[in-house]
Amino acid sequence: MQSECRRLDTEVPMDNSHNDEISTPRLCLRRISRSDLDSYHEIMRKQEVCQWLAGPTRKTPSETQQLIDKLANHWREKGYGVWGVFINDGGLLIGHCGLAYLQETGETELQYAFDPEYWGYGYATESAMEALKWAFAKTGQERIIALAMPDNKRSIGVLEKLGFRPLGMKRYFGTGLLCFEIFRDSVPGATLD
Repeated sequence: MQSECRRLDTEVPMDNSHNDEISTPRLCLRRISRSDLDSYHEIMRKQEVCQWLAGPTRKTPSETQQLIDKLANHWREKGYGVWGVFINDGGLLIGHCGLAYLQETGETELQYAFDPEYWGYGYATESAMEALKWAFAKTGQERIIALAMPDNKRSIGVLEKLGFRPLGMKRYFGTGLLCFEIFRDSVPGATLD
């Protein structure tokens, strides 16, 4: 039985017209708001997290706030984006997962990052699978890519579990990254609404 996402803050009302929250038995995916700044910054300030991201430096509180604003703008502009991933039992923010439009290529990328304390529990795979199902069902996407640094074995393992197909090294964000792709018809439960 899936639990319902519990909203622990009241600062920014959610726009549920797009049905953009996702619940699993263990997790709630919802948009990150300004009231999540302290919790999100605790994750984004860790070198173990940022070393795998496009901007590989630890985030300051101000940079984390800018990231939250960027994520909110992406949702407004594209109708999809990156969610905060919260543990249902207590509502603890443990990372983010979702979709980003890549302006330079016109592709949509699956992205995720988690607090190292929660690595190894299957949260990345669980949230990413739900994000993919949502994306294929709600946005009409046919194909989604994912990128990983060649030595990021954990992330590559998640992508393999999800069924992404490797495409080899490609240049994104000015650096060589492993590129993967997945299509709607290879994701169980990803039918258009």
